[in-house]
Amino acid sequence: MERNKKISIMAYEALLEEVNLSPKPGLVDRLNNGSHQDMTIETFYASANAIAPYFTNYIQIGYEHKGTPLELFDKMRFEGAKAEKEMMRATKNINTHKGANFSFAVILGALGKYEQTFLGEVYSMKDIHLVLDYTSKMCEGLASRDFLDLNQKKSLSNGEKLYLKTGITGIRGEAESGYASLEKVLLPQLLAYKELTRDERNLRGFIDLMSAVEDSNIYHRGGLEGIQFLKKEALLIKEKDLTYEELITEMSELDQKMIKKNLSPGGSADLLSLGIFLFSLLENKIS
Repeated sequence: MERNKKISIMAYEALLEEVNLSPKPGLVDRLNNGSHQDMTIETFYASANAIAPYFTNYIQIGYEHKGTPLELFDKMRFEGAKAEKEMMRATKNINTHKGANFSFAVILGALGKYEQTFLGEVYSMKDIHLVLDYTSKMCEGLASRDFLDLNQKKSLSNGEKLYLKTGITGIRGEAESGYASLEKVLLPQLLAYKELTRDERNLRGFIDLMSAVEDSNIYHRGGLEGIQFLKKEALLIKEKDLTYEELITEMSELDQKMIKKNLSPGGSADLLSLGIFLFSLLENKIS
């Protein structure tokens, strides 16, 4: 139980590390509110504080689970819905961490199950692969189940509207893939940047994500043109041999462009917080 508490604190700290990372184009950070008129960095602090107490529950539920991966997913979604209600209460109905809470519930549940099954701790990328592979089993068929009969629903979420219009599955598809963007894009880069300062490592990792991910938040606000714009801009920055100071300048300039276009890569920000958490497991090797 003590280990679970330590891990849940690391997950909470990853949320704070993500929101405090600056400058993040179009997103709330220490410098400004990005493309958001309805939230501030304090809103994110309140949100993180509201959902953090559930992180230990997510791990423990996974550790005690005896059934199938799909049955564990149902347990995590039920517990995650309780955390989401607390988040909405704390933020006065502003959606700050809905996607992140969903993903942390799934991954922390899978982490608990991994520790039960292998009686081991997460020390290597091989361990991370096994945990994320289990999340894929937990979320098998999730998008097709959730998006069934959408035409008959009276009220649709942004994700549901996006699926009907484009077929993009968003965070559900990412979960079904076993968070391929984390395992194949972000984590390898964070490990490659491990000798850098934490802020520089995370900022460069975030650029890698933005250049590769089809962020549903971007599509919702700016359509395919918005996604193409962000990917192009991020790739241009990535391909330059920039010092950290030059990188900050480039990201600040992109921030202003994103604000002008009202674009916000919130899906990539959620993935970054997850990547920060998993990297911290590898870095700290909790005992």
